[in-house]
Amino acid sequence: MALDGTTAALTTHVTVVGAATSAAAVPALPTPTRSAASTSVLVVTHDLALGGAQLWLAEALRAMGAGRAFGCTVVAFRSGPLADELAAAGVEVHVSSAPPVDDLAGYEGRLEELAAWLAPRQHTAALVNTFRAFPGADLAQRLALPVVWAIHESWPEPLIWAFDHPGVVVDPTVRALAARALAGSGAVVFEAEATRALYAPRAPARTVVVPYGVDTAALDELAGSLPRAAARRALRLAPAERALLMMGTIEPRKGQGLLALAFAQVAARHPGATLALVGDLATPYSAAVRAAVERAGIARRVQIVPVTGEAAVWYRACDALVCASDTESLPRSVLDAMALGMPVVSTRVFGLGELLVDGETAVCFEPNDLRSAVAALDRVLSMDAGELAAIGRRGRDLVRARHDAAGYAHDLRALLDGLARDPEADPASILAAAPRLAQSVSS
Repeated sequence: MALDGTTAALTTHVTVVGAATSAAAVPALPTPTRSAASTSVLVVTHDLALGGAQLWLAEALRAMGAGRAFGCTVVAFRSGPLADELAAAGVEVHVSSAPPVDDLAGYEGRLEELAAWLAPRQHTAALVNTFRAFPGADLAQRLALPVVWAIHESWPEPLIWAFDHPGVVVDPTVRALAARALAGSGAVVFEAEATRALYAPRAPARTVVVPYGVDTAALDELAGSLPRAAARRALRLAPAERALLMMGTIEPRKGQGLLALAFAQVAARHPGATLALVGDLATPYSAAVRAAVERAGIARRVQIVPVTGEAAVWYRACDALVCASDTESLPRSVLDAMALGMPVVSTRVFGLGELLVDGETAVCFEPNDLRSAVAALDRVLSMDAGELAAIGRRGRDLVRARHDAAGYAHDLRALLDGLARDPEADPASILAAAPRLAQSVSS
């Protein structure tokens, strides 16, 4: 059973060995014998659902050729739709519930199980996705694998623990093991400088910024195969309707509640406007958002839609994307929308502040500020088609110049290969020697 109460069957037989009772009692594992000519990457992620960090990982592995160009094993602490996609690409996928963070003996036992199963696979490096997947970095280092750890969460300590493990008292030794894993990683990768700055003191000289990217070629193909008019018909949007879209898991940090209240204040002035909140997981927060919409009398103009694998039709059909997050490294939804030429209305927190310029590449507002959000919505809904298109074009040009998926996949592969050759290599130096995106590195 996972920490959130869900259960998942192991996809592979695992050998169970005795659990250690303390971090100091963990036996030293032999260094695996690896072939220098054969790349094989261990990937550990918190889950394989359709969230931004998970899609980041799937796109990176696809762009790197995982499962075809090199061997790859993905260990996930929860399954999801991306599991089948990765398996179809030739990646070995193993789903196992997460090591318990409130039980040191259970944590050590789970890592020993996974280590016993993974050791014969002779991986050459590890890629860990999200801070929540920190046991993967701990595990990889015990297997003597150099670690590239991609951290997406813009939460400082101790908030990161409260956010990732709500209601759980994390064992202090487990927290110490996470800190040790962070300090011992070969490269700690961030999407934005503002997020890197939160972690840099805990991983001195090992942090780098590799800007997140999206597959612009695939988005071009999407735009060509799904005309806007057809997408609007599919969603039953009227020709004159000005449709706002918020794409992302409905949760407090993303501000759907604030956005609903702001929309309620501008709805009367813009009778042709509608709002779609796509990403409902039937949580208490999403129920509260739904109740707020009902109380505001705007239920007929606001859709609350479950998480979907058909996000493309929403991007193509709607007139502008809204991001109201108060904590966000660099959301994929914003990059997808911009790459498609869709104007964006957004806060400028963390990496968004490094991407968006008000009036140029977006219409911006302050996080957690209802008055500011109302003004931004009123502003964008008052723009004519030409003004919106101009913002969309400038955003599209920026994303294509700085945020194509091929760039970040190239840099991740360079880090994995460079650290496999020399685990002590400086990650900034590895990227500086690479032909792509070297100018984006911060250390």
